[in-house]
Amino acid sequence: MALLVLVFLIPWLEGPGLARKAQGLGRLRLDAPWSLFYVLVAAAGVTNFLPTRYGPAAAWLAVGFVLEYVALTRNGVRMQAGARLWPVVPWTLAVAIWTARRRAGRVGSGLSRLDATWLWFRDHWGVVWALRVQERFNRTAESLGWSLRLGWYGAVPVSGAAGEVPDAAEATLQGLLRRFALPGRIREAVSAAASDTCQPPEAGG
Repeated sequence: MALLVLVFLIPWLEGPGLARKAQGLGRLRLDAPWSLFYVLVAAAGVTNFLPTRYGPAAAWLAVGFVLEYVALTRNGVRMQAGARLWPVVPWTLAVAIWTARRRAGRVGSGLSRLDATWLWFRDHWGVVWALRVQERFNRTAESLGWSLRLGWYGAVPVSGAAGEVPDAAEATLQGLLRRFALPGRIREAVSAAASDTCQPPEAGG
């Protein structure tokens, strides 16, 4: 993130003498190709978490990114409404953080440890890594003849099979996740999720 901020400061410092005499918010703009780079980075970050538990928080981030993009790239908006637009961006970030905090404890009820492990990883690492781990798990399940596969929302039975969860399935998934988190961290997160599913929902929740 620090490198990203540094990259976006380059256009602000490009002109002669700008490092000595900045011109306030009027100099905060992005021209091509920096604007394209901004769109790609923002879109990658948002879409990575949209299909997860943190999708609403990612949507709020997307709103902030769009407002920021408009303020940085549209000269008319920047000069006429920039002073009113910029304060809105931190508020969208604050709402995104609050939404993510609220949704962090929302776990489906009646989950197996395999499903709880998978959903915890999927929601915290996003689509890109989740699909890669899902592919490797399903490849292992197929080679070992298991009657289940790992879907986006958890384990699903193979067509025409009982869909029983083998004892080695959870260990296999946790083995795939060791490059992302320590085993103790995974067990702690899964145990917390399992205990949450056993508790009745809060009033009004």
